[in-house]
Amino acid sequence: MFDFLKEIKDLIPNTFYWPRKNFTIKEICEYAPSKGYTHVMVWRETRREIDELILIYLPKGPTAIFKVTNTKLN
Repeated sequence: MFDFLKEIKDLIPNTFYWPRKNFTIKEICEYAPSKGYTHVMVWRETRREIDELILIYLPKGPTAIFKVTNTKLN
């Protein structure tokens, strides 16, 4: 997952990685606009495989959920 996130950071300018820890997505979306962020991307994995992307436009949406079926690193 971390190698994949490094590639995403290289691909999309002005992208920052912050560990989610125990924060809910709602808490993140309430905090992020105060720091000047306009979008939140949440990548989820199951059994060490990336399987979902949640893309949220701040402050009030819309939200899109994508199923990820295959990833390939450079």
